[in-house]
Amino acid sequence: MKKLDKLTPQDITYYLLIAYFGDVDDPIYTAVNSAYLDLNRTIKYKKTQDITEEKKALLRQTSVKMIKDQIIKLSKHGFFDKEMFDSWHSELCEAICQKYNDSGIHFHYGQAQKWVNMTMKYLSVVDCTQTEGYFECLHVPIDSIVFDLALEEFGLERPANRWSRMTKEEYISYQGALCSRIKENTGLSPLLWEFRSWNR
Repeated sequence: MKKLDKLTPQDITYYLLIAYFGDVDDPIYTAVNSAYLDLNRTIKYKKTQDITEEKKALLRQTSVKMIKDQIIKLSKHGFFDKEMFDSWHSELCEAICQKYNDSGIHFHYGQAQKWVNMTMKYLSVVDCTQTEGYFECLHVPIDSIVFDLALEEFGLERPANRWSRMTKEEYISYQGALCSRIKENTGLSPLLWEFRSWNR
């Protein structure tokens, strides 16, 4: 009797990756570009500004390249601790804000953290080897869903601003408090907690 063909777990995983992300040959680019879609609706362009679709696309492209380049530099560091990662994260978020603000677009730290954090989350999915050695240092992507989860599970109150308008100070304070409560109550790394909580 002829043996029946069947899908393997690898077939299914690769299909789902392609269906969700599209081309995954360049994992870092795919992650950065996909993460942009999680915050782009929060970017406000003033009607009085002469910002064409071409200018928006160019700003996005140059920002994607900048983030990708910084992740490549990060991966070349080898071993490092949470303090080093936090410093890298902060500098990158500020650089993203600066790039948009220099173009006359008010870009908030809350938007930058979402771009960076979702990038690292997607990168861990597309190619988990890319974040080996520092996965436990990765931040939780802060948004309204996380606000609700953290309030329900840990009693952690939301900051004054909505996630897309968070200041650097609000973000650092909230992320720090959230990570502490995750560790104390679950023993999980921050992003692993977010993965499992989001999938409930």
